Amino acid sequence: MTTLRNGTLLLTVTLCATLAGCTGLKPSEDKKASQQTEAPPTASFTPDTLYALLLAELANKQQRFDIGLGNYLREAQKTKDPGVAERAYQIAQYIGAKQAALQAASLWSETDPANTRALQAKAIHLSYNGQFEAALQAMLESLALDGETHFDFIALNAAELPSSERTKLIAMFNQALAQHPENTQLRFAKALLLEQNEQYQQSLELVDEVLDDSKPSPKVINLKGRLLIHLKQYEEAENYLAKAIKSHKEDVRLRLLYARTLIHQKKLEDAQTQFTELQKLSPNDSKIIFSLGLITLENEMYEKAASYFKQLQSDKQLSNAANYYLGRIAEEQKQFDKAIQFYTKVEPSQEFSQAYYQLALILLEQKQTKAITDYFNQARKDFPKLSAQLYMIEAEAYSNQQAYPEAKQTLDQALQTEPNHINLRYARAMVAEKMGNLDLLESDLRSIIKLDPNNALALNALGYTLANKTSRLQEAKKLIEQAYSITPNDPAVIDSLGWVEFRLGNHQQALTLLRKAFAAFPDHEVAAHLGEVLWVLGKKQEALDVWQKALQEKPDSEILQRTMQRLNVQKP
Repeated sequence: MTTLRNGTLLLTVTLCATLAGCTGLKPSEDKKASQQTEAPPTASFTPDTLYALLLAELANKQQRFDIGLGNYLREAQKTKDPGVAERAYQIAQYIGAKQAALQAASLWSETDPANTRALQAKAIHLSYNGQFEAALQAMLESLALDGETHFDFIALNAAELPSSERTKLIAMFNQALAQHPENTQLRFAKALLLEQNEQYQQSLELVDEVLDDSKPSPKVINLKGRLLIHLKQYEEAENYLAKAIKSHKEDVRLRLLYARTLIHQKKLEDAQTQFTELQKLSPNDSKIIFSLGLITLENEMYEKAASYFKQLQSDKQLSNAANYYLGRIAEEQKQFDKAIQFYTKVEPSQEFSQAYYQLALILLEQKQTKAITDYFNQARKDFPKLSAQLYMIEAEAYSNQQAYPEAKQTLDQALQTEPNHINLRYARAMVAEKMGNLDLLESDLRSIIKLDPNNALALNALGYTLANKTSRLQEAKKLIEQAYSITPNDPAVIDSLGWVEFRLGNHQQALTLLRKAFAAFPDHEVAAHLGEVLWVLGKKQEALDVWQKALQEKPDSEILQRTMQRLNVQKP
């Protein structure tokens, strides 16, 4: 029994040392708080409380933070002791338990209202929880006690708010600024909120005020640089950031923003220099290494680019991108077998589809259709959830090379196993259109509409095809109008509606619709339709202007060439 009693005594001493704010000890206080108020009185702990806290510390030592946190929260609520609440907050923070941290911080500030650290903790976790008004109030209370404040943290946590809600928060900040008009941090936080609301000019004006009134900090400089970029004032942003990094040579974020500004300015060699400097500052930063790889690849420094991407092949987040770009480099160097090896290492990721598409194109160029089948079958076996996507990639590669029968065969095979897959059916309908098989196109699109009556894409595609290639114009118009009722702002649908009106002889109505479509989306197909209507209406110079502009963007456009040939128009 003596051994047990001595062990318990030792643990009790350890516990009391851990709890800086426990019985008989004042909770941590800020200077002003200690001058103005005494620490709140603390009652002696009961044996049950002491035992619960003792078990909590033992649990923490065993990495059982769930038990430790639970005990501390219960005892903090029971005892109203700020030291216990603070310890509960520390544990919750350590394990990333945000709700528990908010609960503990709220209790901590409630039991020690003059403690600005408690108020800051409460404000931060209220903002995590989306309670921005309460967070702002807590931070203002800390300001009133001359404590540290982090108004910008509240603003940063508001980034995902809907614009209407963020506008309300800006109004709250305006009220706070009315009381504290000279507070730089409040103004900076409001500028962040304005940036999030895409009110870039207003944000910039406020940032300039902050910069005039205080010594520029890197985060304020960074915000001004971002705002200049948002406003497309790239040259001013470049000059401003170039000057700023001379004073903040080791600030990674500033230099990174400067490098990206140089990319906007198409000064790729200068940007590469900045990324090289960034790597010196953060030699193990995989994102910087990746950026260096991209920019050296853009500068056609293939060996150098490959050396960067090879460093990332074992990186969990960037390995797929690294293998994809190594494949692209190998392609540029005509090392096609090597490129295929890299592409097949790409697993499901943002680069997956493009990697397998490139692989298929290489093999098609080499006329190795059996190899395409083998690689894609293996990929479907390895990644069964992506089977349909792989069939579509394979078919798209065939279509790209105008191998439409092979594309159709691929999609036929896919639809045998997934007959109700809408994207597969739509893909086959588009291949059928290229083959002139309107019966199959209509069958597949009607199957989609049966499965999804509000599928505007299928409704528009079928309506446009009927308007363009058959005499079933009223049926076509009905389908397109149905698509228009679902997506009235889609330029493709507006274009189709304009085209069917033209085919029906309603030329002025067609012109209005096609002008609207072209203004929203100046595509070569829309240009072909708009130009034809203008030509028929006698507005021939305007038609030529529309076609010329479209041909500058896409000189090999088949629909433009066919339209002009049909109307006996020479290329401008």
